[in-house]
Amino acid sequence: EENYAVRLLKRLGVTAERLTAYLEKNRAALRSVRPGVATRREVLQLYKDYLDAAEHCGMDMENPLILMPRDLVEKHDRVTAAWSAIQRQRQKAEAAAAQKAAAEAHRKRLHGLSEKYLFWTEDFLIRAPVSADEIVDEGKALKHCVGGYADRHLKGATTILFLRRRDRPHTPLATIEMNGNRIVQVHGY
Repeated sequence: EENYAVRLLKRLGVTAERLTAYLEKNRAALRSVRPGVATRREVLQLYKDYLDAAEHCGMDMENPLILMPRDLVEKHDRVTAAWSAIQRQRQKAEAAAAQKAAAEAHRKRLHGLSEKYLFWTEDFLIRAPVSADEIVDEGKALKHCVGGYADRHLKGATTILFLRRRDRPHTPLATIEMNGNRIVQVHGY
């Protein structure tokens, strides 16, 4: 606690007396808002969390009203909520980018799968699924667990193929799991 306080003082150019007075004032205010939660360590942690969130939100830490807000508890709650929202947005953007990259990788993989496994006779057709949703639908239609393999298929850890009648290419008949050139399992209804 003391080491953090010393680093904080140096970084912000605040005297020990000023920080101590500020924290004690907010400790009293914290007791009235959150009874039972007002040790010096808890107030210092609340202040540290506020400062971290304020910096991450891009607030001007040179501004004395931001550096030492009048109502630390309220400002802490507002700024940490804003920082949490920013983090959620970043995570959503990263997840969307990863999903887009995975979809693009699957499109490229699908071309290779089609070249390798696409096969037909007069009566039957074997093809690779075009999406995870199609794999899930296959499992539901044939009442087996292939839907659980969708992510593994999309990532290339396994290969799922569909066996269809050529006269009914959208009606599931059987599902084939491949590992390279080896058939691992075949399941129908």
